[in-house]
Amino acid sequence: MADRFTDIAKKSLELAREAARELGARSVGTEHILIGLLRTGEGLAGEVLGENNIREADVTELVRKYLVANYNVIEFSGEDYTPMAKRVLQEAVGKAKLYKNTMVGTEHIFLGLLTFPSSSACRILNALGASLERLHLDVVSMIQSRRPAENRNMGPGPRPERKDQASDTPTLDQYSRDLT
Repeated sequence: MADRFTDIAKKSLELAREAARELGARSVGTEHILIGLLRTGEGLAGEVLGENNIREADVTELVRKYLVANYNVIEFSGEDYTPMAKRVLQEAVGKAKLYKNTMVGTEHIFLGLLTFPSSSACRILNALGASLERLHLDVVSMIQSRRPAENRNMGPGPRPERKDQASDTPTLDQYSRDLT
């Protein structure tokens, strides 16, 4: 699965493993993936987190305060992900496909995180006052704005307009969307 990830996404997952090791976790959880996205400092996820004033130091502080005591560390294996983190990464692959991307980027990983509001990462984001819905909309908006013009209508959302057909209801067409 790793060959499907962009270099920046791979870097963020490596930084997540590093964060888990530093914090004394036995495996990489969603909170570590969030820290990895912040540490990378690149990619759409990092931009959205920065624009929403989510900082690595604040996330790490909350992880130390609320989660580290529950880790019960034996030894960090370095490769193991928690079941929730695995689901997030599987969801990220699905999000990349949904948006017609061949590679999984940090934006897809972040959307995967936001899919599971009960995850540690989302609970931390909520504790920091972030709106999960707002973060989701910001990521989707950035994905849409960075697409080449010819691909902007791909993925979720309205279908491209068909200019070759005359419409009997131009005003209705202007203010609505064909759901067929």
